[in-house]
Amino acid sequence: MKKSLFVVLVAACALFAQTPKSTGAKATQAAQTQTHVKEETTPQRDPVCGMTIDPKTAEAKYAYKGKMYYFCSKDDQQTFVKAPDKYAAKK
Repeated sequence: MKKSLFVVLVAACALFAQTPKSTGAKATQAAQTQTHVKEETTPQRDPVCGMTIDPKTAEAKYAYKGKMYYFCSKDDQQTFVKAPDKYAAKK
C-alpha cells in the first residue's frame, strides 16, 4: 500500500514538473510572439522610458509582433507587456 502510494506521488510530481507554468490565451500569444525574431546588435531605444539600450547588456527583452524590444529594467518590460500596442507605436 505504502509503495503504491509512493509511486503515485512520484508520478504526479513528475507530471506537474512537465506542465507549462503559463496557461491561457495571453501565455499562448506571448509564446507565439517570442518565436523567429531577429536579435538586434545596434543600440536600441527602451520603448517605455526612451533610454538607449545595448542589446547585449539589456536587463530584459520581449518579442512582440515579429520585433524584439529591449528594456533597461524588468519593470519597463512588465509595463510594456501590459499594453504593448501603446509603447510599440512610439517612435
